[in-house]
Amino acid sequence: MVNAPDTRTERGISYSSPVWKRLRRQVWVRDAGACQLCGKVIAGLFHVDHKDEDPKNNDMSNLQLAHPACHSVKTAKARKPQRCTSATPKAGGGLNVQAV
Repeated sequence: MVNAPDTRTERGISYSSPVWKRLRRQVWVRDAGACQLCGKVIAGLFHVDHKDEDPKNNDMSNLQLAHPACHSVKTAKARKPQRCTSATPKAGGGLNVQAV
């Protein structure tokens, strides 16, 4: 049986690599085992969230501890399509947008 290639390496560090495992431990220690999205202590499985949604940006300042459910909610909100709410530009340039 041939193992399937790890496609996550195209997005950044492979989640099964020793480098990623070390980063996860460092984030756990730094964040004292608490979800940085809701503030509650994590008692079981945890995720490491990329704050800027860029999986290639693995700088410690961009990583935070999260409950799987909190992480899913944050990711869903970040990926929600945007739509224009006004044809008039807002101050400073750009158009007014809101999540749909």
